[in-house]
Amino acid sequence: MSRAAGLLSASGFVADAHTSSTLGGYLMKAERTFLEQQIWEWETEQNIWDRDQEPAERPKVAALLAQSEGSRPDVAAAPERVPRPPRRLVSMRDVYKRYLVRKATADRHHKTLGKYDYVWRLIEDCFNVDKPMSEISRDDTSRFEDILRRLPPNWRKNKRLKGLRAPEVAVEASRLGMKPIGPNTLYGYLSNLSAFFAWAEAEDFVEKNLAHGLAEKPTGKTAPSRVKFEDDDLSILFGANYRTEARKYGGLKPPPPPDELPDDPRYWAPIVSLFTGMRLAEICQLTRKEVREFDGVPCIVTMWDVSDETDYDDREEDKVVRSMKSAAAQRAIPLVDELLRLGFWEFAKRLPDGSSARLFPALKPNKHGYIAAPISRWFNRYKATAGVTDTRKVFHSLRHTFRSAMARAEVSHDIAVRVGGWSSRGLSDHYGRSDNLVKLAHQQLNRIRYERLDLSHLYPPAIPQIELLREI
Repeated sequence: MSRAAGLLSASGFVADAHTSSTLGGYLMKAERTFLEQQIWEWETEQNIWDRDQEPAERPKVAALLAQSEGSRPDVAAAPERVPRPPRRLVSMRDVYKRYLVRKATADRHHKTLGKYDYVWRLIEDCFNVDKPMSEISRDDTSRFEDILRRLPPNWRKNKRLKGLRAPEVAVEASRLGMKPIGPNTLYGYLSNLSAFFAWAEAEDFVEKNLAHGLAEKPTGKTAPSRVKFEDDDLSILFGANYRTEARKYGGLKPPPPPDELPDDPRYWAPIVSLFTGMRLAEICQLTRKEVREFDGVPCIVTMWDVSDETDYDDREEDKVVRSMKSAAAQRAIPLVDELLRLGFWEFAKRLPDGSSARLFPALKPNKHGYIAAPISRWFNRYKATAGVTDTRKVFHSLRHTFRSAMARAEVSHDIAVRVGGWSSRGLSDHYGRSDNLVKLAHQQLNRIRYERLDLSHLYPPAIPQIELLREI
């Protein structure tokens, strides 16, 4: 205001409150644009948006302002400097690039970053991403929502839609009457867009979050997507052909000799889940040091946490990622007699005691980081071929089957929730640090029975660990 009044007086104008306030507002906007250009030039010179992490320091606006108080920039005196666009004129493409850099430096999981990349591909299809971010309108984001609502699941893999961009896919899918993506998937995409605009608003690239309110969280209960296997289903799954079919190459190679323990995760994963309730991703990542005696009882002693039932999509069992817990929070899952008769303890003991080597080293994470994906796909194919065609019965149904079996065997609630990794309070809080509780859990779990399921055809001969277990 003081500078405005001085300029007006020096130029022969009346410097009253109204004119000084008006000119002062313009001066503030000009100052802001100048500072934005200064920061933009510094960021560009540092090339920070092409690197994987933020710089240690960036110019502070207050410092630039103090510097600019003494001497105003004279554009005519420095024609060699190429003007850079102020923040409000940065393209949507460049803003999203900056957004990804910020997310990457926040220690985000690579799978989460992959989702940002996928959402960007949708944005690139639906927006003019080379237009300044500040020129994006609410109509643009509403159009994005409308397109997403008509997209079918996995449309990029559909041969009929190959080569089409998202707006074209939406039109073609509507014409063909294709089922659109589910409400949870739609909510996830729109939430990501809203988070991007919220960040852009905080960074002053846009006036406001133009995607706010587009995402409506699905409400109401849906039909259960998973059901447990019945005893007849288990007899089919683990029937006479199981040993042959549960191998990497199926019937293309002769089955291993009867006295040779299988080492394929396809063979062991369903069996271990049926008698421990462990998730597929947990089993596939087991190491030798996790399969050991705990207070004299053969156990799977895991220090890994697992997500609760609602933490991931029902159809994405292979995508569960374990996180390390503290040593005090470890849980021990006793190996029941049937698992020992099947040779799992003997199979694990082929590796050195205490080794960090995985039991199934052939399993490698795919490009998305999912280690259990091939086992999940194989199991779905195998159960359908074997005759279990109910699509609600998936690998994770074995976990439900185990929980139901514990209830029939009258396994105590505290032991059941601790063995299964379900959250609870009570006696289970101390389970895993007391011999009595582990031995009690072992005794109770051995009461589990699956009627009409006979696995004797899978027993390898002469497993000495059975005697050790009987002594316990």
